[in-house]
Amino acid sequence: MINDTELLHRCIAGDQDAWRRFLTRYRAILYASILRTLATRNEASEIAEDVFQDVLLKLLADDCKALRSFQGRAQVSTWLARIAINATIDAVRRKRARRELDPEDHGDEDRCSSAEEILKRIPVDAGILESISSNDLAHRLLEQLDEQDCLILQMYFYGGLKEREIAELVEIPLNTISSRKSRALEKLRSAARELLRVSSDGTEPGKESDPAGA
Repeated sequence: MINDTELLHRCIAGDQDAWRRFLTRYRAILYASILRTLATRNEASEIAEDVFQDVLLKLLADDCKALRSFQGRAQVSTWLARIAINATIDAVRRKRARRELDPEDHGDEDRCSSAEEILKRIPVDAGILESISSNDLAHRLLEQLDEQDCLILQMYFYGGLKEREIAELVEIPLNTISSRKSRALEKLRSAARELLRVSSDGTEPGKESDPAGA
C-alpha cells in the first residue's frame, strides 16, 4: 500500500488514481472533523457537504499549494483534520456574519431542517414527518439525544460513514457504535410519535392536556 507521504506527492503530480485513493483514505477523517466542529458551535450539520467541498478545493487550488505545504511534522490525517477544522470555523464565521447583516435570524430554521433531514433517513411514518415539519418542532428531536449519539447519527447519515469508520474516529468499539446508533434511532422514533400526539391534541410537549379546558 502506498504510504501517506507518497500518496500526497502523487496527488501533487496530478495522478488522478492517487487522488481517488486520497479521497477514499481521508474522506472519513475530513467529514468527521467538520461535523465535530459544527456540533461544538451549535451549527446545523447540513452545511457539512459545502465545507467538505471547500476543503477539497482548497487542497487543489493554486497548483495544490496546500498539499505542497505539508512538511511531515505531523501525521497526514492530523494535518488534514486541522485544515478541515479551520475551514469549518471560517464557514461558521461567514454564516454568522451574514446573519448579523440580515434582520431575520434563521438559526432555528437551520436546526429544524437538520433534524428533518435525519428523520427522512430513518423509518418514521410520513404522517409524523408532515406534522412535525408543519408545526416547526423537528429540531426538538435531536435535543433528546446526548452529544455523542447525535454526532454518531450525523456521521452516519450526513457523512455517509460506515459504522467501522465511526468507531475508529471516535475511538469506541464497533459493537458499541452499532448499539448506540440503534438506541438513538429508536429514541428519535419514540420522540417523533410523541410530538405527533401532542401536536394533534394541542398539548405542549412535556405537558398533560386539560380535559376540562381550564
